[in-house]
Amino acid sequence: MGRWIHLKKTAHQHLAAMTEGLLNPKRCQESGAGPYCIAKPIGLGRVSEFLAWFLSILYGGYASTVAIESPGGDDDQQWLTFWIMLVASMVLEQTFARVLLSKIPFYYQAKLIFILWLMFFDGAAKVYRWLRIRMYQWSSSLTGMIDNHKQAVAQDKLNSIISIGGTLIIDRIALFERELKQNLKERNLEIESFGEYDYTDIKLEPNNTSLVAEEKLYQISRWLLSSEGMQKIENTLNSDTIGLLLGHAATVISFEPKILNIHLMSVKPGKGKLPVMDPNGKADCYIKFSLISAEELSSQKCVEKKDTHVNYINVSEVKKLSYLDQTVTSRIAYRTLEPVWNQILEVPIKGRLGKDGVYRNHEIKDTILRVEAWDADCGKWGIAFEVFGFLGCANICILVTAYIFGVIDFVFDQNISIEQWWWKITIVALTFLNAFGAFLSWMMSVVLKADDEFIGNSTVPLSILTDRREHPLALKLRDRKANHGILRLKLRLSEN
Repeated sequence: MGRWIHLKKTAHQHLAAMTEGLLNPKRCQESGAGPYCIAKPIGLGRVSEFLAWFLSILYGGYASTVAIESPGGDDDQQWLTFWIMLVASMVLEQTFARVLLSKIPFYYQAKLIFILWLMFFDGAAKVYRWLRIRMYQWSSSLTGMIDNHKQAVAQDKLNSIISIGGTLIIDRIALFERELKQNLKERNLEIESFGEYDYTDIKLEPNNTSLVAEEKLYQISRWLLSSEGMQKIENTLNSDTIGLLLGHAATVISFEPKILNIHLMSVKPGKGKLPVMDPNGKADCYIKFSLISAEELSSQKCVEKKDTHVNYINVSEVKKLSYLDQTVTSRIAYRTLEPVWNQILEVPIKGRLGKDGVYRNHEIKDTILRVEAWDADCGKWGIAFEVFGFLGCANICILVTAYIFGVIDFVFDQNISIEQWWWKITIVALTFLNAFGAFLSWMMSVVLKADDEFIGNSTVPLSILTDRREHPLALKLRDRKANHGILRLKLRLSEN
């Protein structure tokens, strides 16, 4: 009973000291600072803090100036996000978290590594992409505001072209809209080797064939730069007007995508449902998206001779291929043959940022999106992870209980007997082995997904996405023998 009273009193004292340290922080060197004070960095910590500030101000300021002065705006995103992250960390350090952060071992070294990652490894841009995806998922109203702004910018550019070209541009846009219904039906001929266009959510009615401003702008710009458009404007407009129109069209048509936007919806109801993968008659499906090179696929004899459309890729052979960039994975849809994800994902596209601040991608037409469906299973690694998790919880409970009753107080003493020394080694070794086993089984079952079963795959050449449109697709998931479901998703290439 006395030990419980002592523990309660100690916890109260620590809570009071922590509250005082957070509300009225003092330097640890000041009198009456208490146990929760602002620790001054020493040794490597002091060097790391100085380097973090020095690199942020010197190199960050230089790179931001170059980004502002460069004609392209693709590098502005990186450095704007970097400064926002730096200011956020400063606010965090200088307010309520300053005391706690300064007490964390190697905090200043970790902060230096984080700043280096933000600056030199496109970390700030990756943070921005992560926040952007979450923003799109959490706030539909904010997503609508961003989309409306994009359409307003496109409409403003379109109005400039219309004001220069006059009725010639207006009539051509009207022709595009009249052809839209017919084009929707004919587009399936381009992709019949791996799927078809999915018009489940689109009403093909005569009064519903209008293009949004962004698509109008792109279509009219592409037409102006075509041989037909050039001949038409030469017969209709003067040379000065032609030069202005071509200048506007050239800025629109130059397309260097950085991101593949994926809206993963569901499988197609009915014939498109997944095969049974589990004893319960269901499947626990998730989808993996990754970019691969068409040239590498050709070397593996996975590409048809006539074109770059791929019907099926041998998963064992795919492991030999080098990825252009990272792979993204959807969440798992548990216990269903007709999963619904409604999830937004992004895959970065390999390219380079020029010195003029413009992102360039010359390999987009030779790049293929591989789409794989997997069934999440709990095999030997999954069982091992569950066992080690249970043993870890049991180990923690036993150690806490033993500490409360004073059974293992000798572990913290310096002068102990040989028997106690062996007990100490045994406790540390068992704890380490349990932690190592949990980490290894977690890596194999959760990260590498070694227990999962392959359902089927499909591929999409990114060349069909270069028209800037959002493409609703129904992809056939296949293995060597048969179709294993039809996946509904929307794909679009984006510059931001």
